Amino acid sequence: MITRFEKEKEKEKPSLALALVIDKSGSIQGLPIELARQAAKASVEVLSARDQIGVIGFDGQPQIISELRPASESEAIQSAIDSIAADGGTNVDMGMVAGKDMLDNATAKIKYMIVMTDGQTGAADFHGLVQAMTENGITVSSVALGTSAARELLAMIAELGRGRYYETVDPATVPQIFTKETMKASRSAIKEDLYSTLITGDHAMLSGYREEDLPFSLGYVMTEPKSTSQVLLSADTGDLLLAMGRYGLGTGLAYTSDLSEKWGAEWLAWEECGKFWAQVFRAIFRKAFTRGLEITETIDDDLWRIQMIRRDPNRDPVNNVSWDAQATDALGNNINVPVRQVGLGLGRYEAMKL
Repeated sequence: MITRFEKEKEKEKPSLALALVIDKSGSIQGLPIELARQAAKASVEVLSARDQIGVIGFDGQPQIISELRPASESEAIQSAIDSIAADGGTNVDMGMVAGKDMLDNATAKIKYMIVMTDGQTGAADFHGLVQAMTENGITVSSVALGTSAARELLAMIAELGRGRYYETVDPATVPQIFTKETMKASRSAIKEDLYSTLITGDHAMLSGYREEDLPFSLGYVMTEPKSTSQVLLSADTGDLLLAMGRYGLGTGLAYTSDLSEKWGAEWLAWEECGKFWAQVFRAIFRKAFTRGLEITETIDDDLWRIQMIRRDPNRDPVNNVSWDAQATDALGNNINVPVRQVGLGLGRYEAMKL
């Protein structure tokens, strides 16, 4: 019986979605706009492949230079960044609104915006705009380039946006600022402190252990569980620590902390550590066949093919079995899967799922 199936090519949710909102007004022509392009491209380079980045240029109006997409598409993103040309006036708030719209639709755990300008801008409700962004989980940092930049405004945006404010009169420092801030943003997906371990699921791998028995964790990587996974342990922040789920015919296990001195020192000092993790690993290991049933699988492009051989206690083939098989998609929906007998009198059956 097929219990669950998640497509092999399903992509994990990104840890970080970053929107770069860059002034491309006429005052930034020449070396400043070239260095701004370099800064944006440098940000792409320091992100992990699954993180997302989008680029917005603004003068009097915002322009989507590159839609929010995985940093693994670096060539396409950097090619789009090379198209940024300086012209027109300066309207910071419209660029930020476009960035907010971009990040509001992102599925990432961490949402970040970096705003850079070298000039002044018209009156707008920046306080209300940034407040709405922080309420939606967006952090905003800002960069003031040159002596004519709206320094007080940009400092206020960073403070209210719970980000950092940078000020420079040297365009050559802009790429380093963007790289530094992007790296800090990417590390926002890491939480380091002392976290209690909470039991949030019921499974045999936790048998014999109470919540108060489990050690503290000193850090973990923030991530979202898949809809078909079962969260078994969480930090006291509500973020998952240990989750399991079916992967094809097997079982996958995810632990977001570690068992090194860095984050797992309390676990390593716990006298039950080895016994606990041995029980966890035994619980997820499974044989390639159960009694009387042998199962193999192959995946070709998007086609999942499962072959089964049914035998009786004497190891003789069992034919004409009526199967009730289901697959579970990535959204948790059950889908009936037909199973047909293949070969004559061999007890062989096959199921296929796109």
